[in-house]
Amino acid sequence: MRKIILFVIIIASLFSTKILFSQGYKIKVQLQNTPDSIMYLVNYNGDKQYIKDTVPNHGNGVFVFEGEKKLPQGIYLAVRQDKNYFEFLVPEDQKFSLTTSYDNMVEEMKVKGSEENSHFYDFLHYSSPKNQKVVELQKEIEGLSVNDSIKKEQLQNKVDSLNKLITSYKQNYIKNNPESFMAQIYQASRDPEVPDAPEDLNEEEKKEWQYNYFVNHYFDNLDLSSEVMLHTPVLHQRISNFINNVVIQDPDSIIRAADRIMNMAKDNEKVTRYLTWYLTYNAEQSDIMGMDKVFVHMADNYFGKEKTPWVSKKVLKNIKKRADKLRNILIGKKAPNMLLTDTSGNPVALHSVESKYLVLYFWEPDCGHCKRQTPKLKRLYEDVKDKGVKVYAACIDRKNPGKWKKYIKKNNLEWINVYDGKQWTSFHNLYDLIATPTIFLLDEDKKILAKRINPNQLRKFLEREMEEDKNE
Repeated sequence: MRKIILFVIIIASLFSTKILFSQGYKIKVQLQNTPDSIMYLVNYNGDKQYIKDTVPNHGNGVFVFEGEKKLPQGIYLAVRQDKNYFEFLVPEDQKFSLTTSYDNMVEEMKVKGSEENSHFYDFLHYSSPKNQKVVELQKEIEGLSVNDSIKKEQLQNKVDSLNKLITSYKQNYIKNNPESFMAQIYQASRDPEVPDAPEDLNEEEKKEWQYNYFVNHYFDNLDLSSEVMLHTPVLHQRISNFINNVVIQDPDSIIRAADRIMNMAKDNEKVTRYLTWYLTYNAEQSDIMGMDKVFVHMADNYFGKEKTPWVSKKVLKNIKKRADKLRNILIGKKAPNMLLTDTSGNPVALHSVESKYLVLYFWEPDCGHCKRQTPKLKRLYEDVKDKGVKVYAACIDRKNPGKWKKYIKKNNLEWINVYDGKQWTSFHNLYDLIATPTIFLLDEDKKILAKRINPNQLRKFLEREMEEDKNE
């Protein structure tokens, strides 16, 4: 009886091991004539790539990636030690081999055991020379002069023809292989087809109608709650293009777009993690004025102990601290008041200054960049001081009032000159000052119209505001 039980246990163990192995992955890569001693298996996660496995050269350029648990489906990279790589698909079936040469990895690729990867490389062999030709033609177009319009049109027609061939290839593949992994990738990459606008609209209204249709249907072919696309370049490319190119680049439009994206992805935690970080970081790093409003919105609505349990307490605290610092100086908010002293030691409150427009200028006399920008601001001030514009110039150097007064006198700066000699106001925190000079433009109610702009940008902004005031 004991022998029977032992036998049963051994068989069960072997059977269990076999099941685990059959459920795992085994990807054999042979890179002929390679000097590499190791190879990396790398996968996509949004806009990042991560090493999933590192394997040695088993001889003759054979590298075997294997494991008992299946890999997340996606597009993966086999990366050489010199950082060159080739891509391949990891579909549901994860037992296959890839054989190619060291010098021509894509061109000489041979696939065994994976129909999906065979089709993937058929497409690469078809599209690569066409894409290369498109790049060459576009460079040629860029090199032409303005007068070569006919030549440009001819070359652009060739570019369009090549792109149409590639698009047609993908469409035919989707039609003939609708359930395949490749078809999912192709489909997710597609823009929506915009129909003709209603005939009863004028030309401007038709353009607006078609734009709104494109925006509203942009994600028709991409399931944002599916983790699969997270492990391809597609998800990041589609999101980045939508946020940075498709949506109108003002904070409120971006916020609406971000909320829409987050809602569409809410059923998948991993995708939600990526989108939360990407949309927040993208807003924080934006060069477009006012996008800090998007950062504050993301911090307030999508970060928190329950909303983002994967974020450490320290990071959450820093995000909240950053949002709290920014929320009081967002475009449209009333600028925080300051009480500083003028050159005679008299207190001058920011909110006490009456003017149609008020330029808030943070600077210091020893700052090299300030020395270049202050004369430009002075010239602008001379042009607009009779048009309801005043300057409240706050020196951030508390220790050298003598040097500050000397600079003012020498350069004949006749605007409102103040500094924090009494240390009444912590304006570094109030206005998130990280560099000088820094310019804010306020309206007559002290609401922030623009910020962190240079004198040339300020001139254009004031001209536009004044023109709008004139037309009202």
